[in-house]
Amino acid sequence: MIIENDVNARTYGEHLLGAGQDTDNMVCIWLGEGLGAGIIVDGNLIRGRYGSAGACWEYPVPVGWQTLIIIVRG
Repeated sequence: MIIENDVNARTYGEHLLGAGQDTDNMVCIWLGEGLGAGIIVDGNLIRGRYGSAGACWEYPVPVGWQTLIIIVRG
């Protein structure tokens, strides 16, 4: 069993089955419980030393803003 944070799980899902499935490198930016990003490099999810490589800002955002997903492929 692997326990993963929500942004990394969403990014990995997008990489396997969604908008990032034809690329080996991508960033998924998510605005939810804060601002975070999931990072895929050479087909691998980058977690960082403590599992929060893409965490940018951990502060609740206003209700209604919590649906933003941006996929950057490259």
